[in-house]
Amino acid sequence: MVKKAQTGIEYVIVFSFVTFVIISVSGIAYVYSGLSKDKLKSNQVESMATEIISASETVFFAGEPSATRISVVVPQGIINISVTSGGIEIVSSSSSGENLRFFESRVPLKGNVSSTEGRRTLNIQAKDTYVLVWSV
Repeated sequence: MVKKAQTGIEYVIVFSFVTFVIISVSGIAYVYSGLSKDKLKSNQVESMATEIISASETVFFAGEPSATRISVVVPQGIINISVTSGGIEIVSSSSSGENLRFFESRVPLKGNVSSTEGRRTLNIQAKDTYVLVWSV
């Protein structure tokens, strides 16, 4: 009888250890997947903002009648996109809360960009003293 009880306790100890290891590995994987999703979103936001600012600067330095139309992808989790005179301010959600990023422009900007997820077509038009950016 003592042998059976000892064997049962050993099985419980081994099962508990294996369960602890599985839960620990799952927790670590969950944290790292959240971090990689945040990094991917951050890279997409940076790419979008850089593309808008680059096109805006090109149009502005070309002169007032010039304009262009670009297509950008607004990633999931964008809360707000503000076009200010100094650049573009983007508020996005991440696993650790809200993330505010500001992308500086060498030219004054005005306008608005939709923060709805998906592909957006933007018109960018040079004015006398600023560049107008708006969603189509």
